[in-house]
Amino acid sequence: MIIFTFCVDINRFSQFDLSRVANIFVNSISKSSTNVQKLVIYTNFNLIIDNLPSYVELRNYSPINPDIHIEDPWLNLNLNRLEYYKLLMNEFSQSPIWLDLDTIICRNIDHLDNYPNFFVQIGTNDTTIMNILEDDDKFQVVRNQYLQGNIFKLDYQILDAAQSYLEKYRESIVYADMGAFNIVYHHM
Repeated sequence: MIIFTFCVDINRFSQFDLSRVANIFVNSISKSSTNVQKLVIYTNFNLIIDNLPSYVELRNYSPINPDIHIEDPWLNLNLNRLEYYKLLMNEFSQSPIWLDLDTIICRNIDHLDNYPNFFVQIGTNDTTIMNILEDDDKFQVVRNQYLQGNIFKLDYQILDAAQSYLEKYRESIVYADMGAFNIVYHHM
């Protein structure tokens, strides 16, 4: 299993807090006994992971496409995530699993590697209709079926379709890449 995440300072949280969360994240994966071939953490500062497992690789993060939403570092980071996803797919010849840095793994997740792709829905009782595009009801999703971004796996078909929708609706899509995944999953 290939897993990746970002531990990137975009002036939203302190580097101390990011490092603390990264250590909890890595520790939770290690304690879960998940069979990890490689855990790639992209970072833009001197991240220190205590007792660094051999399967963890810290890599330098810089935007592959720096001109995407330069005025909003969070959107820029999220939109560049798909660029890094594609790089890792090509490097490892398999689809990696994205995990948000603040995810804590409590049990072995080896079974997820068997799926070609997956998403997790919000799953609340909230049946409010959400627009995926700002001020446009062309694409809508019931809130409890909206796809979360904390863990997912893509195949090339979904990745290419999501990138196509992002390109087409970049200025109006809500939640960046997650909005694109929701268009692909619910409306393709």
